Amino acid sequence: MKIFFLILISILCIEGISVSQDVEFGGQVRIRSVAQENFALDSAGSPSLKNNYDFRQRSRLYAIGRYADIAGMFEIENNSRWGFRTNTPNTSTVSPDQQDETGELYINTLFIDFPVPLLSKITPMYARIGRQYFQLGRGLVIDIDSDDAPDPLDGARLYSPLTKRLGFNLMYVYKEARSDKSESAKKMYGGTIDIAVDRSHLLPEQFLHPYTFLQINKSNTDFTDNRMFSGIYAEGELPYFMNIFNIDRIKYRLEYSHQYGSIDSSGGRSTNYNGSAFFFDFNIRRDFVGGLKFKLKGMYFVSTGDDPDTKEIELFRSSYQNFRPGELFGEEKIGSALIRSIYPDERFGRGGSNIQIMKGEIELEYKDLSLSAEYFNYLANKVAQGVSNKIGSEIDLTLEYRFTTKLTSHIKLCRFTPGLFFGKNLKPANEVECEIKFNF
Repeated sequence: MKIFFLILISILCIEGISVSQDVEFGGQVRIRSVAQENFALDSAGSPSLKNNYDFRQRSRLYAIGRYADIAGMFEIENNSRWGFRTNTPNTSTVSPDQQDETGELYINTLFIDFPVPLLSKITPMYARIGRQYFQLGRGLVIDIDSDDAPDPLDGARLYSPLTKRLGFNLMYVYKEARSDKSESAKKMYGGTIDIAVDRSHLLPEQFLHPYTFLQINKSNTDFTDNRMFSGIYAEGELPYFMNIFNIDRIKYRLEYSHQYGSIDSSGGRSTNYNGSAFFFDFNIRRDFVGGLKFKLKGMYFVSTGDDPDTKEIELFRSSYQNFRPGELFGEEKIGSALIRSIYPDERFGRGGSNIQIMKGEIELEYKDLSLSAEYFNYLANKVAQGVSNKIGSEIDLTLEYRFTTKLTSHIKLCRFTPGLFFGKNLKPANEVECEIKFNF
């Protein structure tokens, strides 16, 4: 059924492009070298898990075809990775997820956009069917993060700009179970209302997006996991009266989401969800004479963890979170064995459950050169008795140069310093990343 679905969309896209008078081709080539030291935070353990040294290549190619009110898009991606990912050469004796990844090809997007018959004659209304990226807010529930960790999904979206200030989105997403049964099949239903508040003499333009999202995980044998997320995402600029220093720009983003639902087992037992997450960040920019730009950024994130003294599950966690706090810690793999030994069901890294994150960043930009320094502090919300909540801190330094509008390069230096949460004195984890990226 899935193959038939993709073939049908391919035919529609090709047919649209073949008669289109507006065809666009493009893509991206990214080359990255990464060296990571003490990545598993296992200073005294097996050296095979300590360091990663690899070279990564990613290429993307897309085509967009438009004909009248119909549009189709097709994007493929190739990923290759070479190097010593476990301190020993990759051989057939190494687990599959540690071997070289050469020539892997993915279909990122394959969809068609078209006006909804009949309804579009009453009000503007469009449908998108096929493989695509889905997003709600900042990514507490589902997000694209299309530059680093694309997670395209098969589904359909119905969207309508009812007026200049009001619109809505409805979505249906389906993901098949993994062949190794490590992940069950998922169905997701969601909807957002898009509200724009016009600029006034007191308040700049604001955007509000209340949403609701249902995620159903259906196991073949033992349980059904139904999770509902309801929240609101907002972004815009702060009120004019708060700009007392005549700063050029003060932007903000915030999101709050509440999770509820239940896990129903085959034996008739049911456990309810009751968790929440909150995100806020700001971006202050000041432009100086001569082209120098100064940016001050901050972020606070918090999500609930499970309280063992209650029957409910307070852990906030979506299967499609793509919230990446910090380069090292945000990978979700750093110290994962140690974290799982303390909290098997928690995800402190990418996705960020049961955690508080505070971030401060300073960025200087002059013409085509930029330098940024980020500091992250990580605290656990819920810990067992006798365990410290201080997970650690991270510093990321990034130097970026834009050769042209399409060619950029950067070098990034990162260090994660483990806290007392791990219960022993661990050496820091370090990373050096060099990248060059070309868009065409």
